Amino acid sequence: MTYNYSDYSVFGMKSAGGRYILASWYILVVLCSLLGDNMILYLSIKHRAFRLHGLIVSFIQHIAVSDLLLSAIQLTPNVVSLLANSQVSSDVMCTVRFSVTFYGNTATLFLVSSLATCKVILLKYPLRAIGWSSSAAHKVCAGIWFISLYIPAGYLIVDKDDVLFDFRTYNCMYGYTASVWKYLLPISALTIVIPNMVIFVTSLMLLREARRVARGAKKDVRWQGIMAVVLTAAVYSVSFVPYTVYCIAEPFVTRDPLKPGPFFIAFYRVSCAFVTFNILSNFFIYSLTVTSFRNFLKKKFIAKASTYHQITLASPISQRNVSKPGTPKHGSGERPIQLIRQRAHPVLKVQTSI
Repeated sequence: MTYNYSDYSVFGMKSAGGRYILASWYILVVLCSLLGDNMILYLSIKHRAFRLHGLIVSFIQHIAVSDLLLSAIQLTPNVVSLLANSQVSSDVMCTVRFSVTFYGNTATLFLVSSLATCKVILLKYPLRAIGWSSSAAHKVCAGIWFISLYIPAGYLIVDKDDVLFDFRTYNCMYGYTASVWKYLLPISALTIVIPNMVIFVTSLMLLREARRVARGAKKDVRWQGIMAVVLTAAVYSVSFVPYTVYCIAEPFVTRDPLKPGPFFIAFYRVSCAFVTFNILSNFFIYSLTVTSFRNFLKKKFIAKASTYHQITLASPISQRNVSKPGTPKHGSGERPIQLIRQRAHPVLKVQTSI
């Protein structure tokens, strides 16, 4: 039997506190993605802050675009639905949300697996990869984006009206009610399982290479690239573990026709929320592993802090703390501190007048 996940009375979140907590988590993910992924794109394109192979940087940029897409189209409406405690999207918008969710997740899966694979090839066969450039990587990523269309397109071709609003996650999902899905689901599962196996195998190979590099006296750019790719792949894989457990165990869990158990509601809700950890993590991963990116951020932060400090020092003192210029303060015969500084430092006088 199947459940009607669009039934609020059974699957909706009755507790306002629970909805606010989940909405707060999604807001945090969206903010981290908007700030972090945009910074990754801007600094890597404008300032070339990533001192890594151009191929790796290109994949990093496309993963950031995918995260931004999911944050804008999937998570932002999720927040609105949770706060409103209802479906706020029209049927057409619900179909768009479902399509973008599957499209973005599929593209991210293929991009991460391709990133890990290319890094292994760069390490194992450096001579064969001499001709690889960032422009070639962008072409590969464009092909990945095009191939990733098969999931939402295939689902809509089978039954475009089978999209429903799932109150477990307050997101739009597919119903899989057509009989043909008993043949198509195994094929669709293979397209997800195989890239994940590639990520797992290549991550092990990169960890072995990282161990060999770590034995050297100097951890160079190669070490940074390895750790950036390994952590990106590892965080992606770990974030999908609870959801994968749900997909594998779901056919074997007993279904109560009257009252669904916590596995179908609470566990599924938490597993879907845990998946979004992958969206906010990449900025922190690169800040931790890529020295050039981290140093550039420090440099910019110090420069901004120094500028703010200079402006603060040059700003006029509040009128309530300074007497009128040229008059003694409290009869003591002392000139105001601001006037003395201006006369002693002409440059400061010019700055305070701005």
